[in-house]
Amino acid sequence: STGVVYPELCHCTGGLKSHKTSVSSFKPSEIWSNDGNEGKVVKEVRDSNWASPNTSEPIVQTIRARAKSFQGFDNAGDVEPLKVLKYEIGGHYNHHHDSFPEEVAKHSMQGNRLSTFFVYLAANCTGGGTNFPDLKRPRGVEWCEFIDCEEPMEKGVSFKPIAGNAIYWYNLIPHSETPHPALRHAGMPVISGKKIGLNMWTWTPDPEIA
Repeated sequence: STGVVYPELCHCTGGLKSHKTSVSSFKPSEIWSNDGNEGKVVKEVRDSNWASPNTSEPIVQTIRARAKSFQGFDNAGDVEPLKVLKYEIGGHYNHHHDSFPEEVAKHSMQGNRLSTFFVYLAANCTGGGTNFPDLKRPRGVEWCEFIDCEEPMEKGVSFKPIAGNAIYWYNLIPHSETPHPALRHAGMPVISGKKIGLNMWTWTPDPEIA
């Protein structure tokens, strides 16, 4: 079922009953440079660890199928390899865009990240919400099950980490390679416990090979 809906973002509740999957060994998460290269660990900006999930497991296949169905993608080549992310106490990721600057996407990346599907696999923690500072928070108290209603309204909207729930959003302005300004977001610091999520990104095709 669906929780909070924006034109460019959807918060989905439940439906993923198994939240455990085997992974490769975890490594420190890196950040991307302005030229589109990944390779720097900067814990002041991004403090988490990542691993590759076992893509043959049913839960991973279910997540992949659900994410692709949202976007209507059929080609496995349109999907970046999945990543499991682990945030322990203090773990966070400062505000950022998942997509790349337009010029980098055109000249270095052979396309761009069109959409993001982020699933909370485990969320035995306090803190650790996903904050979109440029989206307006819904005012109805019925949304407080899914979002942090104690934050000031000017902080935007923060989705609570709830195991089995997911957030799906478009990274780009429609019909362009330009990052959508409203989809800047952050993984807020984990205060206690641990948060584990799975990221899936769909890509626009390289215009030269499409």
